Amino acid sequence: MLELQVDFRVVENLSLFASAVDYAMAVEGRSELDLWNLREEIVRFLVGFERLYIGTKPELNSRARLCIFQLIHIPMHIKWHGSIRGGSQATVERSIGEMGRKIKSKKSPFANLTNIIIRRERTKILSLYYPNLFPSPRSARSDHSSANTKLFHQANIRKHDLLAESGSAAFQELVALVSFLGDCAQDLSDEHIQRWGKLRLHNKRVLQTQVSYTKGEPARKSCWFSAVDVHNDLIFGEALAFYEVDFQSAHSASSSYVAFKMLKGVHRILSCIRGRSWSSDICILPVDRIQDIIGIWDAQSYIYVLQKHPGLELLTVVESGVNEGLGGQDNN
Repeated sequence: MLELQVDFRVVENLSLFASAVDYAMAVEGRSELDLWNLREEIVRFLVGFERLYIGTKPELNSRARLCIFQLIHIPMHIKWHGSIRGGSQATVERSIGEMGRKIKSKKSPFANLTNIIIRRERTKILSLYYPNLFPSPRSARSDHSSANTKLFHQANIRKHDLLAESGSAAFQELVALVSFLGDCAQDLSDEHIQRWGKLRLHNKRVLQTQVSYTKGEPARKSCWFSAVDVHNDLIFGEALAFYEVDFQSAHSASSSYVAFKMLKGVHRILSCIRGRSWSSDICILPVDRIQDIIGIWDAQSYIYVLQKHPGLELLTVVESGVNEGLGGQDNN
């Protein structure tokens, strides 16, 4: 909408609504201050809505539907009942559908339904007494964060790439890597450095690089990522290649790095993150600072960062559509 040059007041008002809904749907603990800030955001949305769509014309009051003004009660609902997600219409309808499919008895369907409800209540009680027996999908996903990342799709470094006059991408990346390593790179030779094209992250997603596109660029690229730099600032980059360095010393083990181009001029407007351009210089960063894969929309004026909605982390494996059998493929 920003690129289409829609009236900024309309986009700003819509962003307040989207932010309030996302916040209310998140299954997280909220403090009194959090709920007060949510209420203030909803008030700003309602005031802006009235100013935009009604103004000083009473005959337009029909635009102010009751469902819009009921948003003001969301903070109180969260205070007493928890997340809106727990009682939303979609959640209730899904539960009804799940229970309806489990009813097999045509002779006594209500007795069958009673048994299903009792079984679910007993399972819930057991999960409260023994939570280790019923790990939540969210905790199961967080367990992957401790898993090791893995490099694969090796790309050999040719002798020609080590010559300055070659001007190859590998030579420029190696120069940036040596500059990043500093004194640690003094005793290194080409035998101590391996070049890779893909990295499997802790969440099983595969981050690709330009090296992995040897057979042409695919229809869906996954070479962009979000990371935290040495100053703990969030950055975004386009991966060019991965390098594994064997320092050949007792006090330093092998380490992995990513050569990338950084998105410059990054700023947030409303709920969007966008940047101006990609850096011309090659940057280096340890791979353990990479957070996740992102999407990129290259518009006329800006480059927009596309991230998955955090609510997707609340879905089970079946609901999210992730096929565990494709763990070794680029299932992004």
